[in-house]
Amino acid sequence: MVDNSEKFYMDLQEAIDGVPKEDMIVLMGDFNARISQPQHSTTSRIMGPFTVDVQNENGERLIDFCTTNNLVVSNSFFQHKSVHQTSWMHPGTMKWHLLDYTLIIEPTLLDQIKPASLSTMEQHRQDKEPTLDEVQQALQQMKNRKAPGKDNVTAELLKAGGIPVIKWLHEIFVDIWKNEQMVADWTLAIIIRLYKNKGDKKICDNYRGISLLVVASKIFTRVILNRIQLLIDKQLLEEQAGFRTNRSTIDQVFILKMVMEKTRELNKPLHMCFIDIQKAYDSINRDLLWKICRQYGLTEKTVQMLKLVYKNTRAQVRINGELSEVFDIETGVMQGGIPSPVLFNIVFDFIIKKVLEQCSVEGVTFAYGSTDFYHGARDKFENFDILALMYADYLVALTQTLDDLKLFIKIFENVTQAYGLTMSVKKTCVMSMQQFKEGINGKIVKNQEVDIPDIEIIIRNQKIETVDSFSYLGCWVCRDQRPDKEIESRLTKSATAFNMLRNVIWYRKTISIEAKLRIFRACVLPVLLYGSEVWSLTAVQENRISTFYMKCLRTILGLNLGDRVANITIVQLSGQPSIENLMRRNRLRWFGHANRMENENGPHLGKKIMFSYFPGEKRPTNTGIRKRWENKIMDDIEKFDIKNWRKDTKDKGRWREIINRHVTMNPVPSNIKSIIQEFKDLSKKRRAEELAISHGKPQRKATEVLVKDCHNRYDCPNCKKKFKPQGITGHIRVCATHWCKKNNIKIWKK
Repeated sequence: MVDNSEKFYMDLQEAIDGVPKEDMIVLMGDFNARISQPQHSTTSRIMGPFTVDVQNENGERLIDFCTTNNLVVSNSFFQHKSVHQTSWMHPGTMKWHLLDYTLIIEPTLLDQIKPASLSTMEQHRQDKEPTLDEVQQALQQMKNRKAPGKDNVTAELLKAGGIPVIKWLHEIFVDIWKNEQMVADWTLAIIIRLYKNKGDKKICDNYRGISLLVVASKIFTRVILNRIQLLIDKQLLEEQAGFRTNRSTIDQVFILKMVMEKTRELNKPLHMCFIDIQKAYDSINRDLLWKICRQYGLTEKTVQMLKLVYKNTRAQVRINGELSEVFDIETGVMQGGIPSPVLFNIVFDFIIKKVLEQCSVEGVTFAYGSTDFYHGARDKFENFDILALMYADYLVALTQTLDDLKLFIKIFENVTQAYGLTMSVKKTCVMSMQQFKEGINGKIVKNQEVDIPDIEIIIRNQKIETVDSFSYLGCWVCRDQRPDKEIESRLTKSATAFNMLRNVIWYRKTISIEAKLRIFRACVLPVLLYGSEVWSLTAVQENRISTFYMKCLRTILGLNLGDRVANITIVQLSGQPSIENLMRRNRLRWFGHANRMENENGPHLGKKIMFSYFPGEKRPTNTGIRKRWENKIMDDIEKFDIKNWRKDTKDKGRWREIINRHVTMNPVPSNIKSIIQEFKDLSKKRRAEELAISHGKPQRKATEVLVKDCHNRYDCPNCKKKFKPQGITGHIRVCATHWCKKNNIKIWKK
């Protein structure tokens, strides 16, 4: 049997269901319900903090009803004296209660986004018609050698047209601006697929769709973007580095690795979640986008022009030269469009700010004082937090407790879902940094890690994976913070890039050595040294990089190890700087860039984290001898004989001149081919002499004569020390020369 209270709410629900969705709902009356402060902590969206009662059963029922129908208890959001809030006195207890409520429909998410107030000058700046200078600037900003759209007109062709083409484009742009009607062909995109270089090639999700647009439409949107770029940049969070001036992936990699390094130094806990957004650019709700654009200071005219670009957008997919049928695109911002990255940044920035509002998590707290690596006891400092780092739609959350991390992920999931974005659980990973137990004396206990409970984070019935390493923006980060995996990855990728050109370039005798070296510097070195700005390697790791570098130079010159040409000679012949100096140059170049990073609000986040520290805390004395990044910087400064880095880094031109002195490239000798041939002839002569010494018997390798043990090691026949296969040969040539001659082992001629 249904009681009176249930019947009341059933009838009320039936009445509300009959109200058109576009109508405003206001309910006023005596609900005979009491709501309380504890309910506010769990339903802050529905009710405010200003209540006077203890919750009863009808109070629970009222809140459930409001939650179901998106209603808000409005009189709980305004603070009044208790005597003004209560409306009925209990005849038995003589205590006053609040039973009368005003319920109103909760504003939709779009309705809550209000446009910004703009000055008349800013309004005029954005609303004025495009000028010839703006069109010319936009055309010059277009990159050459980019695929054209449906009309096959390239940027180079338009640039070659000079002033007449600029005037022609200007007339079209002004006509669009006045009449607010877009050229039909400009809204048609040709979509091509690009493999992401990971995952099964048969799975569609492992490809990225790029929209090829008509170049003239891209110039039009470039004019708009040039007007709003600075305005948007000032409002974006400092933690966002994607598609912003003077920012790159290295900014975020550097900040992340500095956070990891400084927390490891003091053996502090650190938990991270690498979050990926599923089809981020294609999932943007355009109505939401225009609302947010207005809130970020774009005028109605500017928004209308952007609407024209994305209104009635159509696309065709091109595969193997064939085009599909035309289909409509009603959501998202097209990847390949000029304003698309900035528009996505606006939406993502808005969402992250909403997450931070609802999330009471601080992240990792550091202190920033003087712009130096050394901090005295009197150093004045201010604290700053790092909770999230973003590069476009890639986000990494940083917290010092697992509970904070779980809370952030939960709120992030709720907010992104509410605004139309979806977290890709399959590509999202959690990682906890290695932390050791500490003894009573404050020293860490070697090889005894702090027990970290199983990280159980469930999103949409899927568990987020826990990993020991993750490739963040192309650089590997590991929980033990050792760079071995990153070095292995760099060597593998650069070796692949080098070997792809082996038969095409390096072995071609018709291509000059100078041209080969230029190709090497353009195609292989950037792959090898990507992320080297933040490396703090050991001598062994640097030697691995150097070995690969020298191997490449030998191949380009046409020499091999059997020719026995010293590394210093190879470097002199090729005219290339040493790889050690190149790595030092990259580190110091980044160091100078970070030290100059300032904005109108003070030092940039990259500069803060570089000079940050934990005041009053000392690191354990037995954490090992692993070098920090700042130690490597000081070593580099000493090696390059830089006297006053504090002053020199402030002058970009001066700093660049100083650090480039040690990586200058010398011209290749004009007679290099004859020099290489001389080395080849000497090598051939030496081999003939060695063969004569062995009386015609074929010489053997040391590993063919010696017997390895169960650990794949060999004993030196002279000193009895154990060596790996790659080390025994070089050792016995020096240590056991007599044994080598006796057993006909190949040795170097003294």
